[in-house]
Amino acid sequence: MLQPLLNPPLVLVLIIILPASPFGARMNAGVLRRHLDNDKSWACILSAGCTVKFSASTPALPTTSFLFECGDAIVFDASPSAEVFHAVEGVERGTCPHVLSPLLETRRIGVVVRGRVEQ
Repeated sequence: MLQPLLNPPLVLVLIIILPASPFGARMNAGVLRRHLDNDKSWACILSAGCTVKFSASTPALPTTSFLFECGDAIVFDASPSAEVFHAVEGVERGTCPHVLSPLLETRRIGVVVRGRVEQ
């Protein structure tokens, strides 16, 4: 019987944020509204393309906003009990590294890797 390479298995999600296109109820014009993930996992977000203004908060920590640039990564507990609220407040146009233009000239790609937390 084949065994998975990783236990627990990883989930990979690709998010493309366009500065002028709607992506569902939570995303519009490069903005991903403040939300709380409802997943018993950890999350690692890798950023490529344009810089975005990202914000995060917990009940114990006030909202902090910062620039999330191409090549940056964020790792956090995405379980509901951790209450990590986060959002993308907007895409900073003209910040894409030259090597990725014109493909990502006005875009940001977020690669989300999730690892399940077994209890």
